[in-house]
Amino acid sequence: MSKKSKIIFGAVAVALVAIVVSVCFIFFGNKSIKHIPNSLEVQVVEGEYCLVAEYNAEYEYEFKLEKFIDDEYMTIQTINSKTNIINLSECDFNIDYGVPCRFSVRYTNEDGKGKSDFGESVVWTPSEELPKIDYSAVTFDEGVLSWEIIPQADSYSVIVVDTSLQKQTILCQEETCDLNNLAVGKYTAYIVANNADFSAVSDMGEGKQIVVERKNLITNAKLVDSDTLVLNCSEQAERFEVRVDENLVGYLSEAVVEDGQYTFSDCKVLFADVDFENAQIEIRSLKSGYVLESDFVSVSVEF
Repeated sequence: MSKKSKIIFGAVAVALVAIVVSVCFIFFGNKSIKHIPNSLEVQVVEGEYCLVAEYNAEYEYEFKLEKFIDDEYMTIQTINSKTNIINLSECDFNIDYGVPCRFSVRYTNEDGKGKSDFGESVVWTPSEELPKIDYSAVTFDEGVLSWEIIPQADSYSVIVVDTSLQKQTILCQEETCDLNNLAVGKYTAYIVANNADFSAVSDMGEGKQIVVERKNLITNAKLVDSDTLVLNCSEQAERFEVRVDENLVGYLSEAVVEDGQYTFSDCKVLFADVDFENAQIEIRSLKSGYVLESDFVSVSVEF
């Protein structure tokens, strides 16, 4: 073989090797990652529907959307993601309410050249109907009603019904409702999730039984003379406890009440042995109905 022939043969061999390598890459490059995602779920994350794949720190992700068209699932879109979670309401997937979607995912390399097979798919049908409130997770603490977020809800209606079936409705933008303006008593609170975009509301459900109790607040307690004690009370009270130097001396119940001010006359017997100049006199209201007892407050002597 001449020198020229050897050069030509060598060039052809190099070209053939390059072609073979290119063909192998084209046909086998996408199969270079052996690991396959083992799980894919539609989950509610912070009130939004999200597609959540099995996490693997080595790879990025390619999510695929398929729809059932002409008796078979056809690929509609794919989305590349650096994380294993995509928000279905914020991503570019073309999702229609009431239309089943089939999702699948595979791992990819950072440069996108290496890809695994797609893992098992998940079928999900988005609905315009809002889930109803899980009342087992609803809490009522210090006058505030709280519940778990409902996906796709943009507001909530809280309907409070008392024992005489009188109701009031409060519109809330968050998953809490301050009910401290309610009168003391027993109520049933119903929570309805709303979505203004497609005029949807959730089922009212069975409701949450709540009891409104308040701690009484006493202010301006004073003895205007040795026989008369006056004070202001934030809630209606029926009976008061009086102590002197932390010792119980008796109870007061008969009062003239006007605009939250209680006036007790005939206190001479109660304070017969009290040294008004040196004694520490205190009073509190006792529990009455749904109003809890107040804290002890000092009684000033103004005579």
